[in-house]
Amino acid sequence: MESMVKPGLNGTQEARSQVKDDGAGMPRLMRIGDMVLRLVALATTLVAAIVIGTAKQTKMVNIQVTPTLPPLPVTAVAKTAYSSAFV
Repeated sequence: MESMVKPGLNGTQEARSQVKDDGAGMPRLMRIGDMVLRLVALATTLVAAIVIGTAKQTKMVNIQVTPTLPPLPVTAVAKTAYSSAFV
């Protein structure tokens, strides 16, 4: 009886995949997806840094000088640069 094994395959070798390999050990589609994810991460990081750097909040604060006088409204501005985490 003849052997049922194809020539070149002895049972320990693997058949070539249909996915194109670029020689770096990773399929080309996976490398493109990896690059896209890295660019998205970079873009969102830059947007977050710009938002944090330019964000400010304005609030009216009432200051009571004496109990007999009405409170004085004062505008207070808060920036992220005032935070001790960024100092």
